[in-house]
Amino acid sequence: MNTDRSWRCPCCGCTELLEGYQRSDGMMMPRKFTMGIVGSIIQHYFCKSCGTIVYSRVIDTKPFRPAGKN
Repeated sequence: MNTDRSWRCPCCGCTELLEGYQRSDGMMMPRKFTMGIVGSIIQHYFCKSCGTIVYSRVIDTKPFRPAGKN
């Protein structure tokens, strides 16, 4: 996400953006996975004032299959 562009929180109007990462039990997991650690950390950009998440992305997309494929 290009954080250099001006943006405004849709909930409170704040213009300050923070970045954080969701890991461990909160990892994005593929639909079918084997034992072990399989998944990816999720990166979030969120409003400093109210905490609204305005953008999220999966860091590593390799363990996942295309949507609609079993």
